[in-house]
Amino acid sequence: NLTCFVYGRWENSGWEPRTLSSLLDKQAVRKAYRRALIVVHPDKQSNASARRLCIAKALFEALNTSWQNFQEQNGG
Repeated sequence: NLTCFVYGRWENSGWEPRTLSSLLDKQAVRKAYRRALIVVHPDKQSNASARRLCIAKALFEALNTSWQNFQEQNGG
């Protein structure tokens, strides 16, 4: 579950894990996706360690892939 992973790794980011029930409509999913991108975006990791930057890049790619799959399955 990426939302819990982000929450555990990015302290003080403002990220709160999302429940499944809070992601029942496309707009809610889109909003959560965009917020997650802001939190893990590699360009926002200016003072991060190399390890954290690597994790951020992997999460960023995973989020983008998941979003593309979501759009394909739900009519864009």
